[in-house]
Amino acid sequence: MHWTRPENYHFTLVCLGQVAVAEIPRIEACVTPVAATLAPFRYRLAAVRPFPSARAPRVMAALPEDAAGFLAWQPPLAAALAAAGFAVERRPYRAHLSLGRWRSRAACPATDDFALDLEGSATGVVLYESREGRYWPLFGAACRGSGAGA
Repeated sequence: MHWTRPENYHFTLVCLGQVAVAEIPRIEACVTPVAATLAPFRYRLAAVRPFPSARAPRVMAALPEDAAGFLAWQPPLAAALAAAGFAVERRPYRAHLSLGRWRSRAACPATDDFALDLEGSATGVVLYESREGRYWPLFGAACRGSGAGA
């Protein structure tokens, strides 16, 4: 297993894959007004388990007890980016925080879920670039009433 460094923890709302640097201002122009309409929310991470399933794991993930906040944020962000011509993932969205990635599915041991009890707040959206095994923030957009940047 290749563990995720804590500074790289994040919840992906929309994965855009490879995007040209010149497109970043256009992404920001799509995301910022949508983020301003989204209500901040609190979440609790309640379980750790293979994701997306124990039969076909790709990552060990922390899962929110209630994904309602993430499920409220994801569709309008994905729709705005798709309307602007960006390729967004079509699979159903499932909120998770990746803790580690198996190098191969054969290396995934059978495991039970682990209980977890950590809380956090979502107050904005950040566009990250994945480079050199690390996530680099490119811009942040505050959500409605958060009073702070992402």
